Amino acid sequence: QAASGGVWDWDLTTGVAWWSPEMHALWGVEPGTLMELENSLASILAEDRERVRDAVQTAIAEGNEYRCEYRIQHPELGVRWVSSLGRLLRDADGTPRRLLGLSFDITERQRLTEELEHYRQHLEELVQTRTAALRRQSHALQALIDNLPHMAWLKDHEGRILAINRVFAEQIGRPLE
Repeated sequence: QAASGGVWDWDLTTGVAWWSPEMHALWGVEPGTLMELENSLASILAEDRERVRDAVQTAIAEGNEYRCEYRIQHPELGVRWVSSLGRLLRDADGTPRRLLGLSFDITERQRLTEELEHYRQHLEELVQTRTAALRRQSHALQALIDNLPHMAWLKDHEGRILAINRVFAEQIGRPLE
């Protein structure tokens, strides 16, 4: 199983990154493999690659914290979600020299997030279905009450009148709403 997280140190002068053993395991890369931006990006799914490249370039150009979530293709475990956080280090004259960071396997968190979203959508569908059914029942009940030949009304548990029928409205001289 892949490590849950690893450390990396990217030398911006040489373009080479040092990866901890846990980082190699997380990505499914042989220890000792020379890691540069391009071969790192090659393991990232095509749909996420440009976003990761942009986040790295923005962090370097603006000196911001690097933060990105993306998917990689692990050679043994398949698609894995990774969250990476990094900080830019500059030399004495302010030139960006290194990007240091951590990467974590967030596959399980992402799976749970997607599962929760699925349940939220399902619940929303159930609420919409139930609301429509209640609306139909309400209209049917109002039609039944309206067609009674006697005065009829509905009150809540506090005695407030919720609905009246046509006969009741005529008796009190109030229009039926």
